[in-house]
Amino acid sequence: MNLSFIKPALRTLTVLICLGFSLTGMDCSKLLDSNTDNIADVVGNWTLQSQTGALNDVCGGETVQYALDHSAVLLCPGQTSITRTVTVTNGTITYQGSNNQYKYEVNTTTNPQQLTLTGVNISRNLLYKKIITASSPAGTTGKDSKIKNSSEK
Repeated sequence: MNLSFIKPALRTLTVLICLGFSLTGMDCSKLLDSNTDNIADVVGNWTLQSQTGALNDVCGGETVQYALDHSAVLLCPGQTSITRTVTVTNGTITYQGSNNQYKYEVNTTTNPQQLTLTGVNISRNLLYKKIITASSPAGTTGKDSKIKNSSEK
């Protein structure tokens, strides 16, 4: 069996793939990094501005602080804060434990920045604005599952 056509075929395929990337504007680094951790996109302190969807059960004025260690500190005014672990991958924030998922978008053209969370497996959409301060939310950090009003539940 003559397999001499394999090398030219592979070269042609490689050229076609490279040509396809250049014609579609695909950035190879984005293609290779498509499953990377994007926690830096949302790091900071955010305060809830509005919520829509079937579940309107997040307390008004909730603050959330996302950190590089994948923690989310959620605080409703007058309540004890709770800390949850999150993953941020491919434009989706997932709260570990509850497995609630939100597609996210950070609008950097507004002042302050806005964070929109659109429920993937939950009927809840949340709009936050960035808090421009170096301080973290007040309250005690703990894993209190009795807290009823939070975007993680």
